[in-house]
Amino acid sequence: MNLLVFFAIPLATILLAIVLEKILDSPILVGITFFGIYLIIVFTLFALNTITNLGEALVAVIIYTIIAIITAYLTRLIRYILNRINNNNNNENNNLNGDNLLTINCRCNNGNSQNLLTINSSCGENNDNENNCGCQGNNSSNNGIALTRKYFSRSKQWKYDRIY
Repeated sequence: MNLLVFFAIPLATILLAIVLEKILDSPILVGITFFGIYLIIVFTLFALNTITNLGEALVAVIIYTIIAIITAYLTRLIRYILNRINNNNNNENNNLNGDNLLTINCRCNNGNSQNLLTINSSCGENNDNENNCGCQGNNSSNNGIALTRKYFSRSKQWKYDRIY
């Protein structure tokens, strides 16, 4: 019984807390979930006379809940650090085009290369534009340029938008 209390249950708590943190993305919800599950188990075992000392069992429930919350916070911290490292690597690779968001080049065999399409962003610059996002003049005119996008919405349906 001591091996179960001191090794198996804390190890299972740590592993399941990592999984639940990944799913729920909230350390507090992970702790509440473990507290509720362990509390139900303890009172059930006490009602079946398997556990005779309810006080020690409740202290163990609180300790296991604290282990679950600490594990969930550590998992969240590690995921945050890994995301920051990954984003820094992506930003270093994406800054090869300067301020351009997208550049499509044509590389011909004769050594000539030219830009087929370059998309850049003027947002955040301090121009004399109406909405400070690179749009000048009347925003209702699209000068004959239209863009249609197809995306998968949260309601799990394909949707189409027409963007001018």
